[in-house]
Amino acid sequence: MVVRDLPKVVARVRFPYPAPRKKTMVRGEKAVVFSSLFFLLPWALAVYFQAWLSAVIILAVVISSLIYHFSGEKAFSRADAASARLLIANNFWICYLGDFQMPYWGFVLFFIAASLYFYFSERKRNYFLNHSLWHFFSAIITVLSLLTFISSQK
Repeated sequence: MVVRDLPKVVARVRFPYPAPRKKTMVRGEKAVVFSSLFFLLPWALAVYFQAWLSAVIILAVVISSLIYHFSGEKAFSRADAASARLLIANNFWICYLGDFQMPYWGFVLFFIAASLYFYFSERKRNYFLNHSLWHFFSAIITVLSLLTFISSQK
């Protein structure tokens, strides 16, 4: 075998797994990744008012969402979904502890309806925009849930 034949030999070698390709993100994918950062506002609010359980859950949502949407790996989708469900349960729990104080509770219900619209629309069309709006409205719901709880503590 001559050195000039080496590329031909290497081209025929089969590896058990395909070589990883560097994933480039399109503009819509970047929007979904960065829309996870909307949750930093409710996280800061939870830290400021020392709602530590909420702060930890929100931070878990931010981290798991960033990892899942940035990597695009389906393996991280379960952690992302589990942390989102935990945040939803926490939001209802702190609204309950806040005696469903108005007007915040009314706004929470309105934004729940809006977020569900975008959540169920994302599968049908324009996933990146709708999922980004789902993140935005979910962050607003979390802020309003925290305000429901905080306003009852006075």
